[in-house]
Amino acid sequence: MFLQSVINFKQNLDRIFSVKAKTMILVIVLFLLQSFIFIYFLYKDINELDAIREQKLLSQVENIIQKTLSDTNIFYTNRGYANLNSQGISQAIISKDQNALKNLSFKRWEILQKENPFLKDMRFYDEKLYLIYCFNDELKDIKFTSDFFKFKQKLYYKVSTPLVENGMIKGYIEFILDAKYFLEKISSISNTSAVFSDKFINTKDIIIKLDDKNYIAVAYDKNESRQVVKNMIYSTLFIVFCVLLAIFFVINYGFNVLIKRLEDLNLSLEIRVKDEIKRRMKKEEEYLQNERILMHQSKLALAGEMISSIAHQWKQPLGELSAVFLKIQVLLLKGKLSDNVLQKELDKSENITNFMAKTIDDFRYFFVKDKEKENFSVNFCVKEALKFMSSTISKNDIEIAFTHKYEYFIYGYPREFIQVLLNLLTNAKDILVENKIEHKKIEILVLKEDKRLKIIIIDNGGGIKTEPLEKIFEPYFSTKDKKNGTGIGLYMSKMIIEKKFGGELNAVNLHNGAKFEINI
Repeated sequence: MFLQSVINFKQNLDRIFSVKAKTMILVIVLFLLQSFIFIYFLYKDINELDAIREQKLLSQVENIIQKTLSDTNIFYTNRGYANLNSQGISQAIISKDQNALKNLSFKRWEILQKENPFLKDMRFYDEKLYLIYCFNDELKDIKFTSDFFKFKQKLYYKVSTPLVENGMIKGYIEFILDAKYFLEKISSISNTSAVFSDKFINTKDIIIKLDDKNYIAVAYDKNESRQVVKNMIYSTLFIVFCVLLAIFFVINYGFNVLIKRLEDLNLSLEIRVKDEIKRRMKKEEEYLQNERILMHQSKLALAGEMISSIAHQWKQPLGELSAVFLKIQVLLLKGKLSDNVLQKELDKSENITNFMAKTIDDFRYFFVKDKEKENFSVNFCVKEALKFMSSTISKNDIEIAFTHKYEYFIYGYPREFIQVLLNLLTNAKDILVENKIEHKKIEILVLKEDKRLKIIIIDNGGGIKTEPLEKIFEPYFSTKDKKNGTGIGLYMSKMIIEKKFGGELNAVNLHNGAKFEINI
């Protein structure tokens, strides 16, 4: 019942609102939404700018405080040493002569007060930090303390200079400044006000730590930024209102033209999309066709190795078969060919021809296309590839070392995997022969590492001279002459491993050869 009511309400709305009205409402809603988003990001940007200004002010004030502290320490330390080096001052401190300290330092005290009105006292201590004399009696009860200290609810800062004779401290001269000196520096340089606080308080001011007990709170006025935000929001809302009015009239007047243009544009886009789809499909088909051609060329490139292996494996059986026929002929001519001997020789020839037929079947297995993926043994594929290349390996006197701990299985197309192995082994064989290596050797390792299967083929052929090394995997690139290489074997091997097995094929140079590594 409720669902029917909703449907009826929607139908009534559809009758009330025309397409034009719906479009206008949609555009207005979208524009309002965009305006609110703009206002939100505007507000956010201003807040971020405000935070940057606040951080900049904080950094500026910290720099002012650190520089003022450094300058103050240097200045009054130098003044302290100057006073200690004055005639009679050191002796007066050691002898704890108050009158001498007063008379000898009074003029210097007056000069220093005129230089800095925030200087409140100049004091003299003995080696045990007992006060000998001070110029400000109001501060005479102050004990020798940390740099910043409070006395009678006021914050002060002191700079102490030791009197050292013969490597031993004999006393101190100390200058005490009203800590408001630092507030005045902050105010004069950064044009902002600051106050002291004896604890960290959560306020809107900027808090800077002087030491474990004292802080400076720097006033930061955000009213200006807030007023800027308000003014920009009001301006934006006014602009939004004006634009909405303009949109209303523009849509009302040009709706039909707009729809017509949209329809034309839509038709044009549909045609372009169809053309693009056709173009891409054609390009994809051409790519697949080229890949099939390359795959076929890669197999044809290996056909020579196959034929050479067949010839090698048939050489001995053909000789034996010829010997059988020759024996039958001789026995026949001598009249000594009995039925038993004939049958025995025929059985022998049948075994020979069966072996030759099996050899053909083995090579035909390689050229039959895989129909479906299957779980197959990597070790078996390595052995098959070595069997296919047995003649050329034997002919070129190449030592083969195949190392594997277990029987490893992967999922995919076994014949294509054998093709990859044949390409890599042929490549290794060619480089060994080309460089005339005396002790030719190819190592094959199958192992599992970090849940990935690795098939590694290493030769001692002197390495790959191509730079960069990855260039050897480009189509039709070959380091051999045109008679001995097509330049597609390594490219197709990389494509098969990456696309058919989801793995990687990489090559690196070793100290005396090259290493090809398959990771699946």
